[in-house]
Amino acid sequence: MSETAPEAPPDGTHVVTVICAAVPELAKPVRDFVAAVLGLHGDSEVTETGRLVCSELFGNSVRHVPGSRTEVTVHHDKERPAVVIAVADEHPKVPAPRALPPLAEDGRGLAIVAAVSQACGTHAFPDGKRVWSRLGLTV
Repeated sequence: MSETAPEAPPDGTHVVTVICAAVPELAKPVRDFVAAVLGLHGDSEVTETGRLVCSELFGNSVRHVPGSRTEVTVHHDKERPAVVIAVADEHPKVPAPRALPPLAEDGRGLAIVAAVSQACGTHAFPDGKRVWSRLGLTV
């Protein structure tokens, strides 16, 4: 994770949020929600990359804080031609990429998010955290 996100998007940005439980049954609807919002920008690459980022970040909440209140937010970054996807949950531990054996079957999600993002990071709160990714728009 490369930088720390502000506690909230800058004033004047368009923000769309869904709040739900971190359960496997909601993974697809949440991914579809993020893709629909990103699709409004007309950048199909960002839409598909955002779907992947959402899948990894929401999946982490499902795996590590099952059933908790989870907030998925998408907002346009007015300072750059970019969008930010953030997933907040009630677990205070901030995730970090880790070294894995070559044949490990999981544990690469944060590395994938970092690889496809312009920037990504975390923001810890007393009662949880937000993990976010900034994706550049080409349109």
